[in-house]
Amino acid sequence: MIVRGFLGVELARMVNAKEAAVKPILKPLNDHTYSLLRIFASAMFMLHGSAKLFQWPPGSGGPYAITSLPGIAGIIELLTGALILVGLLTSIAAFIAAGEMAVAYFM
Repeated sequence: MIVRGFLGVELARMVNAKEAAVKPILKPLNDHTYSLLRIFASAMFMLHGSAKLFQWPPGSGGPYAITSLPGIAGIIELLTGALILVGLLTSIAAFIAAGEMAVAYFM
């Protein structure tokens, strides 16, 4: 994003100065926070998928037929969550999971 004018240049300098000051502090935590985010996101997807397919955790609806729309969503959530958790094809799995969430949002 390019911001023109004196205010934009000054704002860019302030942001760069803050980033330069914060990066050394947070750099050792990058790998750990990325792993925690990946584990948490995959757990949420897998829990939603297992609730739709296996009715676990109890009291959360389902089980739905595999050929129904919630059943297909459950399969996608369970598989993409497992792939993200393991770290296998994470970009593709996250793209598919995000697409599934976008479809659910607009329904």
